[in-house]
Amino acid sequence: MESLYHLFISAKKGDTHAVSKIAQRFEPLVIKKATQNGYFDEDCYQECMEALIVSIKRFELRD
Repeated sequence: MESLYHLFISAKKGDTHAVSKIAQRFEPLVIKKATQNGYFDEDCYQECMEALIVSIKRFELRD
């Protein structure tokens, strides 16, 4: 399993596979946030995933 750090480095360089792997790692949290009172809100899920992908591009790594 690749470390999140290395995935972020690859994603920042434009590796779409790395972005996909990061999204997969955070998907359980996104699903949890998109579920309210037992109801899964697909719009919320999509917005959260979009925000995750945008955040990857903006995130700055420090050594």
